[in-house]
Order: sequence, then C-alpha cells, then structure tokens
Amino acid sequence: MIPVQKRLWVGLTSIYGIGRERAKKLAAKAGVDHTKKIRDLTEEEINHIRQAIEQEGRWKAISAKRSDEYPPAD
Repeated sequence: MIPVQKRLWVGLTSIYGIGRERAKKLAAKAGVDHTKKIRDLTEEEINHIRQAIEQEGRWKAISAKRSDEYPPAD
C-alpha cells in the first residue's frame, strides 16, 4: 500500500522496481507534480499515473523479451 501522507515521488518508490528518478519521470509523464501529496491527488491524476506505470511495465516486458531473443555475442 502506498502511504497517502507522503509526496507522490516518495510514495511511488514503495512500488517494487521504482526508484527516485523513475518515480519523478513517471509523474512527469503523467503530467502530475511529483511534490504533490498523494492524499491531494484527483481521481484523474491517479488514473494518469496508473497508465504511465502500466505503459512502463509493458515496455520493460518487451525489452526483456527482446534481450532473451538476442543474447549477447561472445
């Protein structure tokens, strides 16, 4: 569970695989101020953040699959 009293970028770091920089980039991609408190987010902002995280997850899955298909040359 994401702590609602924290700022957005801090709360996002509680999700496995999301660090400081990625949290700030996701907030920017979603068009939400990363310093805003989570409890103050609107439903629309939450949906934008959720979409940004889902898009990032799909990209990472595709990248991982491609790296499996093309192992590094010796």
